[in-house]
Amino acid sequence: MRARRSRRRTPTTSQSCTGTGEVTRFLGWPRRGRVRDGECMSTMGRTEHVDTRDMKAVHAGLLREFGGLPDLVTTASTERVPAVAGHARLLLDILEHHHSGEDRLLLPKLVERCGAQLTESLGTAERQHREIHAGIENAEAALARWERQPTAEAARPLAAHLRDLHRALAEHLETEERELLPLAARHLTPAEWHELGASGAAALPKRLAPMVFGMLTADAPPDVTALMLTAVPAAPRLLLRLTATRSYARYRRRILGPVA
Repeated sequence: MRARRSRRRTPTTSQSCTGTGEVTRFLGWPRRGRVRDGECMSTMGRTEHVDTRDMKAVHAGLLREFGGLPDLVTTASTERVPAVAGHARLLLDILEHHHSGEDRLLLPKLVERCGAQLTESLGTAERQHREIHAGIENAEAALARWERQPTAEAARPLAAHLRDLHRALAEHLETEERELLPLAARHLTPAEWHELGASGAAALPKRLAPMVFGMLTADAPPDVTALMLTAVPAAPRLLLRLTATRSYARYRRRILGPVA
């Protein structure tokens, strides 16, 4: 499901560092002809190229949904186990693709362009990403056991893993929003920022797009939802605008109970 295609970029004026005028190509960790620490800061640090409020809205939606998962698991009747398990698996998939996309498309660019500014916060973010990936694996294993044997004994360790994952996620997202997103706003182009969001969206089945969009924007201010819609082509944008909120409400009623 993951998008693995690399994309060449054309250089912008902010990428002409110390007069070299090189065309930068991002092919992974790290790039050829790496810029020295701090070399680009005088040209790249002046203007914010992207609005990162859309990422913060996604973070808020993920935290809300993961925060409610443990209680959903421990209170689910036997009949509701398949529905709750499907919801948990969807959230774990979304989170996995979200963070693997950052590993491929965000962190390498920040390393190249921010250098020494990023040393401590990058180490923290990478450690937190490893913890989250491990937490996802632990939760997936416990989830599979619960699906095979939907008992209270199987539900308790799953709920514990989900609580641990929620705590790790909250810690990481706070770090990311405080330290990494301000750098991303200044040092990524709009096209690069859009690629990051598109990589996560591409991993979802299209039939789920309205519901997931409604879920992730349920608490977002209207102007942020509008911002997120601007990145969507006209036809699906209209579909999301008309159906996302209702799709999420139906999902909640059908699988999880009434929307709070």
